[in-house]
Amino acid sequence: MAISRRAAGLEAIHPRYDKSLKYNWETGHFDNDVAEYDPAPPDCCQYGLDRFWDERYFENPSVFEWYHDYHALKGLLEQFCDKEQNICLVGCGTSEMAADMHADGYKSVMNLDMSRICIDQMQTRYKDISGPPVSLKKIKMRKGKLSEKDFPALVMGQDLGGVQWRQGNACDMSATFDDQIFDVVIDKALLDSLYCAQKPQKQVKAYLQEVDRILKPLGIYFCVSHGLPETRLDKLENTDEESEEFLAWFCEVHAVPKNEVNPYKVSQLKDPNDVYYVYTCSKDEKLDNEKCMAIASKKARAKAAAVAKTRVKSKTGGLKKKKKGGGKK
Repeated sequence: MAISRRAAGLEAIHPRYDKSLKYNWETGHFDNDVAEYDPAPPDCCQYGLDRFWDERYFENPSVFEWYHDYHALKGLLEQFCDKEQNICLVGCGTSEMAADMHADGYKSVMNLDMSRICIDQMQTRYKDISGPPVSLKKIKMRKGKLSEKDFPALVMGQDLGGVQWRQGNACDMSATFDDQIFDVVIDKALLDSLYCAQKPQKQVKAYLQEVDRILKPLGIYFCVSHGLPETRLDKLENTDEESEEFLAWFCEVHAVPKNEVNPYKVSQLKDPNDVYYVYTCSKDEKLDNEKCMAIASKKARAKAAAVAKTRVKSKTGGLKKKKKGGGKK
């Protein structure tokens, strides 16, 4: 009876008290402390498959938040993000992150997801705050491209006119987004899901290069992950300019407590089981310029080599024709 009264008291004190928890009154702790959300559910091995996400959103279109919602991340996000900036939420899923950010005053929030079903659902759900579609590709004119000064005004405008939604592959956004158009890219669990792809190393490399490409020279990559620093920083930090995986940013690591079922447990930020990690990668303008020049130089060399190869083939073909004609004479 004593234990029953104590349990009843706990339930009255905290409405989230779960009767299934076993509280040890001698130690003062719950015997089965668990996180409210398991970061590695059983079907994680399918996270790299397109069809998995279409099937998931078709069967369950309800709201789902990976790791934390906007309100839990707001304090940290405001240190790196301004409400007037252009923001891209990659792997948006059915999260309320974009809607909550819009309600809090963010004007330009672009959402990207690989699932067409998901994007259609979100456009319908948030039609009241969704702006008319705009192109995020530079317009080629007869006399050349738009200037850097004209591009934001003509394509991005003051803001996106509300929340935007795009279907696309985050590992190749070239058909959707042009270079250096976002101030901040927010990622909640997308990087983690790519580690479950059939070729994780290749997918992760392509994705990070794309994030680097669409970020402005002083942009921020804000990545929320359950991955430990020793398993993520080897990909997020690569300042070797000679490497194909070179990234023009510097990375910081932040720990944020997980949501816990146990209302009395105090999360330990030094305990990996109690926290998620937020990796904030700040682009460096000098490194970005060097990378852009290296890419331009590489493209120029490749183009010159292709032209030279074509000329050699043309000359060789002409000589063969002459010899063949001379033989007939």
